[in-house]
Amino acid sequence: MASHEAASADEAEHDEASDCELPPAPPQEQHMRMVRGVCVKLPYAPYPPQLALLNNLLAALSGAQHALLEAPTGTGKTLALLGGVLAWREHFVQQQQQQQQQQQQDEDEDEPGIEHDPRDENAGSGLPRCAGTGTDACTKGLQTGTTSDQQPVVPVPPILPPQSPKPLSMLGAELSGDDDFQDTRPFIRKALESRAQHTSEQSDGDSSTHGADKGSGGEFASKTTSRVPLIIYATRTHSQVTQVVHELRKLSTYSPRLAVLASRSRACINERVRRQRNVDESCVDAVLAPPSKKSHCYFSAPKRVKRLALDPLFEPPLGRFAKWDLEDMASVAREHRSCAYFAAFERVASGAAELVVLPYNYVLDPLTCAAARIDLAHAVLIVDEAHNVDEVCRDSASFCKSVVELMRIVQRLNSAFLDASRILDDEVRASAAMAEATVAAATASRQVQEDSEIESPLQRSVAAQIVTSISRMVSFLKSMCAWLQRNAMAGKVSLTGNTHIRRLRGQELRRALDELGLSETVSKQVKADMSSLQKWLEEGVKQKHTTKQAVYKRVNNKRGCDIDAQASMDEELLLTLSKAVHSLRPVEKMIFAASLCTSSDDALDAYDMVLESRHEGAEHHVELKLWCFDAKLVFKQVADRVRCAILASGTLSPLVSLKSELGVAFPITAQLRHVIDTRTQLYSAVVGTTATAALGHSQGQSLVLNYQAAQDLLMQDRYGHALLQLVRYIPGGALVFFPSFHLMSRLVERWRDTAVLDEMERAKGGAVFIECSSATLERTRFDEENEEEDVGDNSSARTSHGKRDAVLEYRRLTGREGEADVGKRVASHRVPPPPSAMLFAVYRGRSSEGIDFRDNQARAVIALGIPYAPFRDMQVQFKREFNDRVRQRASEHDNAFESNACSVTQLQSGAEWYEAQAFRALNQAVGRCIRHREDYGAVLFLDSRVASKTASLSTWIAGGHGGAGCSRSVSVRSACQALDVFFSAHRTHSDQDHELTASALP
Repeated sequence: MASHEAASADEAEHDEASDCELPPAPPQEQHMRMVRGVCVKLPYAPYPPQLALLNNLLAALSGAQHALLEAPTGTGKTLALLGGVLAWREHFVQQQQQQQQQQQQDEDEDEPGIEHDPRDENAGSGLPRCAGTGTDACTKGLQTGTTSDQQPVVPVPPILPPQSPKPLSMLGAELSGDDDFQDTRPFIRKALESRAQHTSEQSDGDSSTHGADKGSGGEFASKTTSRVPLIIYATRTHSQVTQVVHELRKLSTYSPRLAVLASRSRACINERVRRQRNVDESCVDAVLAPPSKKSHCYFSAPKRVKRLALDPLFEPPLGRFAKWDLEDMASVAREHRSCAYFAAFERVASGAAELVVLPYNYVLDPLTCAAARIDLAHAVLIVDEAHNVDEVCRDSASFCKSVVELMRIVQRLNSAFLDASRILDDEVRASAAMAEATVAAATASRQVQEDSEIESPLQRSVAAQIVTSISRMVSFLKSMCAWLQRNAMAGKVSLTGNTHIRRLRGQELRRALDELGLSETVSKQVKADMSSLQKWLEEGVKQKHTTKQAVYKRVNNKRGCDIDAQASMDEELLLTLSKAVHSLRPVEKMIFAASLCTSSDDALDAYDMVLESRHEGAEHHVELKLWCFDAKLVFKQVADRVRCAILASGTLSPLVSLKSELGVAFPITAQLRHVIDTRTQLYSAVVGTTATAALGHSQGQSLVLNYQAAQDLLMQDRYGHALLQLVRYIPGGALVFFPSFHLMSRLVERWRDTAVLDEMERAKGGAVFIECSSATLERTRFDEENEEEDVGDNSSARTSHGKRDAVLEYRRLTGREGEADVGKRVASHRVPPPPSAMLFAVYRGRSSEGIDFRDNQARAVIALGIPYAPFRDMQVQFKREFNDRVRQRASEHDNAFESNACSVTQLQSGAEWYEAQAFRALNQAVGRCIRHREDYGAVLFLDSRVASKTASLSTWIAGGHGGAGCSRSVSVRSACQALDVFFSAHRTHSDQDHELTASALP
């Protein structure tokens, strides 16, 4: 299965903005189009594919329907999605205001003595209008093809969604009563008070509407309420989140209140925490550490977080960072000495956000969504780069844990148990002494009857309840580990000499879940205990913050040692309890997956359990895997809650199969064309043969990079020499994609031994970069940040061996154009050769999906092989079997599914699914080549098998200059000749353009 690691670095650069006190910059020229009665304003005239995208998007938004929109990369998809949904929201708000005005007029007319003003003809008419320009101006612009920007744009009064509960991840960072961090700037204090009052009034006003959302009236009525929907824009990686914000900045007309969510590792500004290997765990420890300790994170103070979250700097339209990204928030957070991570979630929890941009695991993983307190009810959900949605949903309903990991959770629970027990022992002694004194006093006064009972304070003791809950949790986990140790070897199937598996399905799987303690009855008690521990943790954090002011004063007065022993013990319990609660996240996921699995017979059929045992010397390792193969078990929960789900990507095909995988009806689907002229701006070909004189071959040799051929040294040499010949004819940057890191490492090692890699480096100016995995990059980042020695500027040369962020260095080199180059261009009237380099990357990696390679950074994409998932991988095999099983049942009982809006008979077979997954990753990678309308480049497939599978390629690739070659293999020699002609033509065109530019200079 493909990995879902997020991109490891955000490479976006930001221009400095003016202070919030300064007047706003003049608005950019906006091009207005009326689409389905909604006036959409874009920074330029939309391309035909963008208009088609807007038409389908607005149809889905207006009708509260789900949609699948496939648009090639480089067509302005993100800008069109943002512009369309924000225009629709503005239109929605106007309609609500007009309806309220009409309702008020009707009420006034019914009252005696109130006369209607006939001059107000359009009030309550419900006619669509462009804000600040009027319907006539927008219609005129649409008919004549011109725009009208003569009248000022009138901002629409914001309507906030109702408040949602505070996020679980805030760890009690709610507003406290202390004034140590009260902002003294009047305009900030006034803004905070105004926002608090506005949010309170809005929440009160929406309560009745929210309660009536689920009334009668059908599905459409339940999704179309008067409440203004929250817009959630989800994308795959953190780098793509940054790109979304950059596109939002181009839409000067729309200024929604924004929130950008990210992981702790991205948003943390505490350098002590950032230097740790596990940032999430270190963050929790620092937040809950006593203020007297150096490890305490004072950035998390509730008042600081609240002040940062509602800072006017982030408020449209005058805020300096009204359209902020992670770097902007971190910059302001450092000035405020406040936590950017908690502040971002506070903006969502307080209802201050109208548009939320986040990685899509925050909404597609139900447990993560619940922990972040993201309210999906009636929201508009846009999922960009949605080609992996089905896989993400399956992963969120699966889990994999070893006995070692489960016992590590037990250890953390035991630590909290010991701390709670020590406190309980003190309470027992104090309670016993109090009880003796009470009984003695009562006996002496003869007020105690024989049958009376004296309530012990221990009955109300939090420590006692914590001890009880932890005891049950420890017993539950130890019983589970014991069962796994006993049953892992029963009915085993040998994989290797020291690894065995046991597969459980159907009723056997149901019995196993019951025996593991994951039945509904036992799980209910376990969830209750986890909920209780979480509640007590939050209460402890709240009490900690209410007394923090006094503690800070004592520490500042150097009297921290005066803190009494009981308070220190409570702090210790709070820290160990926090670690224990956070370690229970995997247990929560186990219970969630088990409950889904046993929810119905169909759901049970979609799951497989694997018990894997492995012997390493004297040690015996056992692992529990529960895999889900039906994405609709998760996605349907999400789709049923939102107003509409818009899934967009450049590689959603085949759409019929995706709809059946997700189990939701998508009434609106569209597959859009590219914005470029593929006949002149794209060269595409399948390079399937090579004649390599260096290897002594006179006849063309086939290029096939399957598993067997990859082991052949001769085939490895063929690919090395073919790649070498091709890159000599490619100016600028070239991206080369490999099926896996393992195969890339093997080929690079072979090419280095045969000196082919050295020749490639000479051909590309000595710059061949090799991408490393996100895990390796993270380890390298940690090591380098903790190095004591200073690394000089020349250390960037190590990127070619993957020691640093090779992708970032590659982009800097190929995207560089200094002033010296500009001077040479003007003097010679010719374009100097662009910086040349080559990047080795892998399909499904960060370079293939999470990074924008523009212009010279990707003049060519060379695809080696076809990225099929490992055929013998158990998870892949079981998924193929599941699809075949469902298809077989559907064909036998076809009539039973005729009433379904999305029939399972449309589900792909296992082989078809396997093929589609590979080509979806292939198409996604080659999409790095063309990024905008003026871009051009070459796409080369170095595998003869692609020629017989052109139907699986994106349509825009097959239509390129020389696109007929995609249906047949060409030789390396023919491809080199065609590349020379293609790039020479574009080089000549660029020379002519710059000659005209130079002649116009004084």
